[in-house]
Amino acid sequence: MMYLRLKHLQLNCRQSVEFISFAERLSFFHGEMSAGKSSVPALVDYCLGGRFSKTPALSAELVSVQLRLAIGSNDVIIERVPTDSNRAQVSWQTEAGERFQISAPLRVPNDAVPIFSETVFTFSDLILNLVGIDVIKVRKRTYDPDSNLVRLSIRDLLEFTYLDQDHLDSDFFLLDQPVRKEKSQDAIRYFVGFMSDRLNELQIELQEVRQEQRTKRETVSQIEAFLGRFGFASEGKITEELTALNEEAQGLQQE
Repeated sequence: MMYLRLKHLQLNCRQSVEFISFAERLSFFHGEMSAGKSSVPALVDYCLGGRFSKTPALSAELVSVQLRLAIGSNDVIIERVPTDSNRAQVSWQTEAGERFQISAPLRVPNDAVPIFSETVFTFSDLILNLVGIDVIKVRKRTYDPDSNLVRLSIRDLLEFTYLDQDHLDSDFFLLDQPVRKEKSQDAIRYFVGFMSDRLNELQIELQEVRQEQRTKRETVSQIEAFLGRFGFASEGKITEELTALNEEAQGLQQE
């Protein structure tokens, strides 16, 4: 089970340090227009690997932002600096009291050197590791059995647990949008515990059958078009012509 709970957000500004605490179950923010309410979830999202929300106030005053949260049994602090869009500083303390600190890249670097243990290469890998989840890999192109395996990142999973204020919708899994459809399906399979090699094999087989079906339909359409040019647009017409030719052959044979 994925356990991730927000504790507080710390904004290190040029002239002050601001704290925003989160309740254990539900936090409610209210205030006047342009007071910065929308910046709170935007900064949480930024600390979890999202993009920096470049509002005039944040761009001018924010030096860094820290998000403290519980991930699994670990007490974690994630720090992002607006001037560095490629990394996040992650420090944590385990239940046993061990302390760690890592500068984690948001994307897999070219040198591909593990930053923690043997399987953690990125910020996303690290967060999943702290949750207690192994790196999740899916095929880049489901229909291609030779397609490379790619990581299903923490961002892919968060897409379906967080309702973006600009796109409030009850449809968490955007199956009608081609660009996000496959990621949505991968996320669904993970959440329902149905992520397996056998499922991937069945999906590949299904794609192959569908492709074969489309090929046969196109072939039939081409044959129908070809025969139509010679007056054989239907099976009945062909049968009728064969019957007439057989009768003519029998007559010629008798003669």
